[in-house]
Amino acid sequence: FPSHDRPSAVNGYVLTDRSLYALKQILVDVPDSEQTIAVTLTGVYGTGKSAFAHFLTCLCAGETVAKQNALAIAEKALTAAEFHKLKNHLPEQGCFRAIATAQREPLTHTIIRALDYGASHFWHKKAPNIAKELTDLSSEILGGKVVESKRVISIIQEVIKSAQTDVVLIIDELGKNLEYASLHPSASDIYLLQQLAELQPNSNHNSVKYSLDSPKFYLIGLLHQSFVDYG
Repeated sequence: FPSHDRPSAVNGYVLTDRSLYALKQILVDVPDSEQTIAVTLTGVYGTGKSAFAHFLTCLCAGETVAKQNALAIAEKALTAAEFHKLKNHLPEQGCFRAIATAQREPLTHTIIRALDYGASHFWHKKAPNIAKELTDLSSEILGGKVVESKRVISIIQEVIKSAQTDVVLIIDELGKNLEYASLHPSASDIYLLQQLAELQPNSNHNSVKYSLDSPKFYLIGLLHQSFVDYG
């Protein structure tokens, strides 16, 4: 996703029936609650999952040309009422977009890389302490450090609190994390996926009641399905 904010990022993109359905599930028919939106997009290679995720990152940007182009594409595919809902669900300042392509590694490592990427693009000037912590953790992971699932949960909560906007976590090639977990069951806590899906973004702010303006957390995983020929 290196070029998702370029003006031409979504040029030529067409919402298929499946991608339109996914868009409605993620950004249109969003429950008015602090419930996490957790979605897994599964399909064979070449069916447009990564292209859709790329389109989604543009929709969730701040005020960029790429976002306006993505909105124009969505407007043509949605009804007027659906498009109105979509725009209402997109924060004016844009979302914190945490994006990473998984490797055969612990899920925690992929998430830290995604959050570090998101922090470097979201906070351009005065970055909070959590941004430096993410940069340090990314370096430590490269040096062999293992990050526990509990710490990842608390870091995501801190990112949501500091960003004060919706946080969108997109993991491409999620199957590589699952492969690693199957090969190293004692070293990878895949239960983290369930914890993230059940995460309440504002649960560590007990004094703040949920409102329609409260930040949301989106978890989007891309899984590539392959077929084996037994003939």
